[in-house]
Amino acid sequence: MTFSFPLAYRTSFIVSIAMLLLTTNLNGQSSRLKKDEVVADYLSKAEYYTQKPQFNIDSAKFQIKEALDFFEHNQPVDHFILAEINSYAASLMWRFQYFDEMAVFASEASKQLDISKRKDDILSFNISFTQAIGEVFNGNLKKGLQTFSEAETALFKNNPAYLESPQFCFYKAYLYLMYAQTYDHAEIEKYLLKSLDGFKETDSPEKKYLLPKLHASLSLFYKNDIKLRDKHLRLATTYARATKDAYYEQYENISKAEYLIEDEKYEPAHDLLAKALDSLSKYQMENTIFGTYLFQSLGDYDLRHGEYEAALVNYRKAYNVALKLNYKRNAAIKLQKIGETYALNGDYKQAYEYQQEYMNRTLKIEKESSEKRLAESELEVDILKKNQQLLDAKNNQIFLYLGLLATLILLGITLIFIRNQKKLNHLLESNNLEKDALLKEKDILLKEIHHRVKNNLSIISGLFELQKHNSDDERSNNILIDSQNKVKSIALIHQKLYQTENIARVEFREFIDELFSQIVGTLSKGRSEVILLNEIENAILDIDTAVPMGLISNELITNSLKHAFVNTALGKITFRITENTDKSYTLFYSDNGPGLPNGSLDAKTENMGLKLVRRLAQQLEGGVKYHKSKELSTFEIQFKISD
Repeated sequence: MTFSFPLAYRTSFIVSIAMLLLTTNLNGQSSRLKKDEVVADYLSKAEYYTQKPQFNIDSAKFQIKEALDFFEHNQPVDHFILAEINSYAASLMWRFQYFDEMAVFASEASKQLDISKRKDDILSFNISFTQAIGEVFNGNLKKGLQTFSEAETALFKNNPAYLESPQFCFYKAYLYLMYAQTYDHAEIEKYLLKSLDGFKETDSPEKKYLLPKLHASLSLFYKNDIKLRDKHLRLATTYARATKDAYYEQYENISKAEYLIEDEKYEPAHDLLAKALDSLSKYQMENTIFGTYLFQSLGDYDLRHGEYEAALVNYRKAYNVALKLNYKRNAAIKLQKIGETYALNGDYKQAYEYQQEYMNRTLKIEKESSEKRLAESELEVDILKKNQQLLDAKNNQIFLYLGLLATLILLGITLIFIRNQKKLNHLLESNNLEKDALLKEKDILLKEIHHRVKNNLSIISGLFELQKHNSDDERSNNILIDSQNKVKSIALIHQKLYQTENIARVEFREFIDELFSQIVGTLSKGRSEVILLNEIENAILDIDTAVPMGLISNELITNSLKHAFVNTALGKITFRITENTDKSYTLFYSDNGPGLPNGSLDAKTENMGLKLVRRLAQQLEGGVKYHKSKELSTFEIQFKISD
């Protein structure tokens, strides 16, 4: 539902205000007073729609749009008032965590304040605060914290008293607690409690909507102290009810339900979630950030009760809301939840696909975040270099125009140049160090991702193991063992990637040694002894090549262990890789078994495993050959390594 005035009322209202402003233009102060009254009228209506029982965020946005339209078309345009309205709108979007819209309003507020050429320290800080949150939310942690720090420094110079206000203390604590997560916890607690004490002694306009947020933040800060956590959850709800805040009124129910589910107290958790769902549905708040929390908690509840289909429905709802709000990390987590649910329900294909999508999204987010921070550092270096070039050009002009004073000016310029050069060198050195740190951070993140992929694959392998123990059918168990070994071979690739310094490439000789031991440990029971002759040298494969080659090796070893050494006292398996003239490579795989039935590789002799080998080789722009000598059966796998 969208709020709108009846047309006749809207027309007469705007005309009457316009006439009032026209008659007071001779008196600037009176005109300003009337403008403030118009702003107050629109924004009070916007606030009205943020409260119960008429809560409707679309109607609140409509009132803001009406206010902006009115003042954009009221000549002369008052850019300062437009800055105030946009700043209020950014603050409102922050309260309800619509971060994309918040960033747009904050940017426009900053622009209008600059055009107005008026100075207002607190308005400027409020705009910077919402801009900082927007930057951090979008993964630009450094830029966001820098924006906030610069605004804090400006306040220190121009309005130091505001630094002691409960509003500022809360904003600072909130930014570091909710988003940065890199700050000293003692400092966060100090500012949260200082804000709480300050609000007891003030009746500022922000108090009514900041107190529920403040107590919600304190409950999160004290999440490991059940007594303090529950105390602030209750207070968050109490203040939300007192101010008719339909949004934060459900914070206690959703948060407590999450804690109860973690403690396996499902029935009281379900009652709280049912209340929260009823309220969010009533006030059309399913598509807010609380909707993602609620639907995920409902999914967690269903999952713990074995209601997999219901869990999938709720996780998908949570995912769709997160996607609509552009909560990239939050949406990725929901994909992981969906994948885990499919795995527990026995649908391993869907589980693997969702886990892969989760990892791809996470990797993309971390990559974008690292690249943004790296680009910021490079941009700072470029600006410094350009400034230095401009300074050099100006210096040359001075030398040309002031020939008589060349010696004195040269001395002065040289001193300035040396000082700036030192500053430039220092900043360049700092930026280089920062770039190195970012690259190290990127490596750590990639290692963490490989580690998580390996862990997720281990979970899937474990599920195969559980399924195998619950089945008495030998054929089914063999299929499960083959599938488990495939998963383990991919997991081993990722394990090698996060355990080595080079996170992009795998030392294939070491991989084959471990893969052989892994498969023999699974299939050797009741079979002949088998040894590995690993003749691979200096084969370093990238991940796009290593995964298919790992699966090919897995299939060949498995095929040999199952069929090649039935009547052989000592089985021998040999691996060797050679480089070809066309920049391709050939893997030679041999065993001393009897070989394929017809002595050749054709449709009759190809089982599913060998068909997979052929397809994987084709994926690597290569092929498969087979030949049999008196003592050895040999597969030749030609492949190319990705550039």
